[in-house]
Amino acid sequence: MASTLTRWLRTLSPDALVDLLGRRPEALTPPAPRDLAELAARLQGRAGVALAFQSVPLPAVQVLETVCGYSCRTRAELAELLDAVSKIRNAVMHFRPNGISDDDSETLKRAVRLLRHLPSEP
Repeated sequence: MASTLTRWLRTLSPDALVDLLGRRPEALTPPAPRDLAELAARLQGRAGVALAFQSVPLPAVQVLETVCGYSCRTRAELAELLDAVSKIRNAVMHFRPNGISDDDSETLKRAVRLLRHLPSEP
């Protein structure tokens, strides 16, 4: 079965593929990949990822590392965490008389751990 990257590469127009390869020339070192599966393997292999990572701005790397390290594996999971924090905040701002639940407390602690590891603004 084809990898997610291989399937995505198949959706690219020829111009988009040329653009991608222009940004990742190491993927074309001899011997040239025989097909998109081999190209995908090079692009997502350890050496290829390390080279690509060098061009990512440090704040973006820090955010990625933090999000991955705190159980938010997808954009949807991060959005879900932030939405839960927002709902707790709204409840507290409207003077919830019984305080917050243990689950809400754990959600807030998880969010705080995540936010403490994000880079501060320069």
